[in-house]
Amino acid sequence: MRIPGLKHLKQSARWLRSRLTKGALILGYHRIVETSQDPYRISVTPQHFAEQLKILRQYAHPMPLMDLVQALQDGNLPPRAVAITIDDGYADNLYKAKPLLEHYQVPATIFVTTGFMGREFWWDELERIFLSTRLLPDRLYLPLGSHIYEWLLNAADRELPFTWMECLEYKVNAAPQGFAADGDASTIQEKEEHSSRQQLLLRLHKLLLSWSHAERQKAMLRLWNWAGAKSSEGPIHRALTHDELIELTGGGLIDVGAHTMTHPTLSELSVTAQRLEIQQSKAYLEALLRRPVTSLSYPNGSLSEDTLAIVQDSGFTCACASYNDVARRGNNPLHLPRFWIPNWDGMTFSRWLQRWLVSN
Repeated sequence: MRIPGLKHLKQSARWLRSRLTKGALILGYHRIVETSQDPYRISVTPQHFAEQLKILRQYAHPMPLMDLVQALQDGNLPPRAVAITIDDGYADNLYKAKPLLEHYQVPATIFVTTGFMGREFWWDELERIFLSTRLLPDRLYLPLGSHIYEWLLNAADRELPFTWMECLEYKVNAAPQGFAADGDASTIQEKEEHSSRQQLLLRLHKLLLSWSHAERQKAMLRLWNWAGAKSSEGPIHRALTHDELIELTGGGLIDVGAHTMTHPTLSELSVTAQRLEIQQSKAYLEALLRRPVTSLSYPNGSLSEDTLAIVQDSGFTCACASYNDVARRGNNPLHLPRFWIPNWDGMTFSRWLQRWLVSN
């Protein structure tokens, strides 16, 4: 095939060449949905996802994650091997992603957060509080653990509509390596003057990531009471139900892996709490699906040496992290790299993918 700008692509791929020999790409997604707001940058539109799948089917070798990992270990990985993973277990994985995966016959592994099945994730609740509530109070006072946080909202942002503006100091799911560097969120302050809605949303998201599930639940209740809004969920803006998960796995193209019970930052938990999160999620899915669940994704990419030991002892054969790299035979199968794919159109995705294809 003819690749426009091939010479430039070969030059830009030098940083990968020595590392891609007999390697594979594991791609990460979260939501496949058309949405007007995506503050955490976790959504890819169905149109763009379809374009990406078409390119993968034409120019790569899509494989089930478990098969790819086994081939890596056995040393018989096919050229241009790629696996797709989708984290969290949103309902749109069934209604939007599955039909496209089936159309292009691309297998995928979906990692399910079992404690939220049929419900809305806390970070989506947070988004609705700040981006959908018509009028917010001018001051937020939030006790959390032994800390007290206080913010003042800009007067112009208290009432909808307001203009969503990119919060430059906060980046979530930055583009894979070679396109843009990972961003870093600014440090939470215990008291901050005059925040915008988007700044407050993103900073609270950053803050709550490191807290326990129980503390987050308390915080979310306080935030709903503060906003004076009701918690209502749309038909797709939620996690899969039990029946939907069973339907999702019908046909054999989609596998299911564990993603803990409550999506915690595992490295912040005690060994006992980590074990409960990991093993209960696995047992829950196995009881529901009536088959072994042997793959895992670490929420937020967070893990420790204790986490790895628990995952190994729990009977998992592979686990995906969140650092950008190519999967190679020497990788620990319980600490696999992934490239998180943004909402790229087909041409942009193709340019990025060719950096790998021309080097392999």
